[in-house]
Amino acid sequence: MDYICKNGKQVFGFLTQRLPPSYFSRWVRVGILTKTLGAAIFTAVYHFENNVLLANVCTVLTTPIFNYLLHQHYTFKHRVVNKGSRFKFYVAFLLGFILDTCVVKILITLTGAVFLSKFLSEAMFSVCSYFVLDKIVFKEK
Repeated sequence: MDYICKNGKQVFGFLTQRLPPSYFSRWVRVGILTKTLGAAIFTAVYHFENNVLLANVCTVLTTPIFNYLLHQHYTFKHRVVNKGSRFKFYVAFLLGFILDTCVVKILITLTGAVFLSKFLSEAMFSVCSYFVLDKIVFKEK
């Protein structure tokens, strides 16, 4: 357990050193907002249709636009948007969608808790999402 705590502190320390505090807090706020919105949409659709793939598709059709715009205009507003950044964002989002669908299906099967499963899956991919946004989509020139 001590090893996990040290690694968690290392990741958190790296993120806080990488971004000035205001940018890090913006990234966290946008992430919490979009992940909660995505989990709520997923849960609502899943309860009506009982289908992980359909619920994830509905989430992916709604939250990425919101997510991209908030990160572009709020989190990474100090950076120039590169050509192809929207395409890179959606390719990364599509890959995350495929992985997320698999992880959510496994978590729902194991726990039976839909909202919690979706939220945990989203949390697992958040750190990866930051690195993709920072290094690929909104990279500094």
